[in-house]
Amino acid sequence: MAKFALNTRCSNRSSREVARLNFEGKLQAVAEEKGELKQTLDFGNWQAVVSYGVARNGSPKGNSEPAGRALIAKYGENEFSG
Repeated sequence: MAKFALNTRCSNRSSREVARLNFEGKLQAVAEEKGELKQTLDFGNWQAVVSYGVARNGSPKGNSEPAGRALIAKYGENEFSG
C-alpha cells in the first residue's frame, strides 16, 4: 500500500494530464514483482523495456524487495515520457 501511496503522491500535481492520457489509452504503468526482472510495455511501434535492479554490467538482477515501478506516457507517435 505504501508503494501505491508514493505513486499517487508523485502524480497528484499532474493528475489532469494523467487522467487525460489514461482515458486516451496513452498511459501504461508497471510495478516490480518478486522474481520478475524485466517487463515490457507495448506502445504499438515502440516497446518500453523496464529492468529492475540493473547491475554494472547492464543485466537486471532485481531488488531484494520489489520496489521498482515505471509510468510511461505516449504524447505523440515518437514522443514518450516516463
